[in-house]
Amino acid sequence: MIWLLACAGPPVETLTLSGIEIEADVPVFDPRLDEVALGLTVTLTGDPLPGCAVEVGAMQERGWTSDLGSWDADWDAPARLAWDGTMEEGAVRQGVVQVVATLVCPDGTAVATAEIDVVRLAPVELSFDSGVDLAFHKTSLDVWEVTELADVPAWTRLPGEEPADPWADPDRPPWGAEGPGDEHNLPIAQIAGETMQVTATFEGSETSEHTILVGGPGDAWQTWSPEAVRIWTTDPAPTIVGHDELALTWSYAVLVDDQPVAIPGTFTSTHGRYVVVDAPWVPDGTWMDGSPSVAWVGVLEDVNEAVAGIEADDHFALMDALRDHLHEDTYLVYNPSDSAYSSYDGSYITWNYTWVEMSNWLDRRSGIDLYCHSLACVLSSQANHVGLPAEYVTLAYNFKTNLTRAAGSDTWQQWSFNSHGVVTVDGEHIWDAAVDYDGDDDPTHEPVAAVSAKGVPFEEYLDLLTADDIGQVNGGRCFVF
Repeated sequence: MIWLLACAGPPVETLTLSGIEIEADVPVFDPRLDEVALGLTVTLTGDPLPGCAVEVGAMQERGWTSDLGSWDADWDAPARLAWDGTMEEGAVRQGVVQVVATLVCPDGTAVATAEIDVVRLAPVELSFDSGVDLAFHKTSLDVWEVTELADVPAWTRLPGEEPADPWADPDRPPWGAEGPGDEHNLPIAQIAGETMQVTATFEGSETSEHTILVGGPGDAWQTWSPEAVRIWTTDPAPTIVGHDELALTWSYAVLVDDQPVAIPGTFTSTHGRYVVVDAPWVPDGTWMDGSPSVAWVGVLEDVNEAVAGIEADDHFALMDALRDHLHEDTYLVYNPSDSAYSSYDGSYITWNYTWVEMSNWLDRRSGIDLYCHSLACVLSSQANHVGLPAEYVTLAYNFKTNLTRAAGSDTWQQWSFNSHGVVTVDGEHIWDAAVDYDGDDDPTHEPVAAVSAKGVPFEEYLDLLTADDIGQVNGGRCFVF
C-alpha cells in the first residue's frame, strides 16, 4: 500500500466534491485485552466519483504500519472495520496511533485520520480480604515452616506479561525461603455465601489524557489511573464447601461527553479458591512456636475430596464426611499404644493443652498408626481449618468398651481403656474416628449391628461405648505444628 501524506512530497490537491471520514468507536485501546477488536467506521462524503478506491491503515512512531484493507469506493453506505491492534513489525506499542483512511481517485486523493491512545489497563497485583487467612506449611519439600499469606498479594504478574496459572501445590508456596518473587498466583479462601474485597493495583505505565474507567468484579465503574489502587466487592461465594476456580473479569470504559463508552476487550484473572464454612478456628499457637490462627492450604486440599459439595451450614454433614474420610483412610490403623502425631503439656489425660503434628500427618512421616487422642486432634483440627468450631473431648477413667471395630481392622473386640478421645462440634454430639460400635441390645456379644459414631448425642454415645460410668475430663481445641 502506498501512503500519501502531506509531509511525504509535493502538496496533493484535496477534492472539493468528494471526501472521506474515519471514526473509531472509542478513542482508547488496549490490544492486549482478551477478545479485543477496535471498531472503525469509514464514511464517504460528497458526490460519487468513478474509479475511486478506499485504503485504510494504521501508523505509529518509528514508521510502524499496519494495512487494514482496501476496497472500491461506495458512497451508498459506511464501511465497518475491526482492528486487533497488530502491526506488521510487531505488537502495537503504547502511545498515539493514527488510523488513516485515504480516498484514492483518478483526479486526486482525500485523507482522514483518527487518533487512538494505546494504553495498558490490566492489573498487575491483586489482594483479597475475605476474612480467611491462609498459610502454607512448608517452604520447600523438606522444610516445615508455616508461611502466612495475609501480607502477600495473592496475585502478581510482571507488567505486560501473561499471568501465572493458579498455584496448585498445596504444601508449599511458589518461592523458597527468600520470599515472594515477581510473579505468582496463590490460593485464596472465601466464606460460603459471603462477599470479599479485591484490591487491584494497575501497571505504572503512561496513559492517555482521556478519563478511563475500570469495572471490577461485581461493582460499578471506578476511575482508572496508573499505579492507582482500587477496591471492589465481589459477588457472594457459593454456599457449598470445596475447591473451585474463581474468575474475575475486568472491563474498561472511557468518558466521552461525560458518558462511559466501553473499551473493547476484557481481562480475566483466575484464582484457585477454597470455599469454607467460616474463618479458621485453629487456635493461635505462636506463643509456643506453633501455627498462627490460619487455615493451611495443605489441610484444605487434604480434606477437599470429603467435604466438596456439602452445604456450609450443614455442620453435621461436614463432620460426618470428615470423620469417614479419616476413619476409612485405607492406610490408617487404630493402635491404642501408638501416640504418633499428637502430644501434650501437663499430666496425661488432664493435660493443660495438647497439639497435633499436622505437618507430619499430611506426609504420614510417622507411619499410619494413631491412637484415639491423635485421631481426635487430627479430626477436630481438620474441622477447625474448614471453619467448624470442633473440639476434642477426653473421656475417662479406666473402663471396658463394648464390642468395637477399630479403624483399619475387620475384627470386633472389647478394649480396656484408661481414656478415650473423641470430637464434638456443638458440645452435645459426638464424632469418633477411632472405632465403630455394636448398636444392638446386647453390645458385648455377637451378632453385631454396626454403628458409626457420627453426631450421636453425648449420653447415647457413652452407652454405645461402655457400660461403665465415665464422663468428660478434658477438652478444647488442639494447637497445630
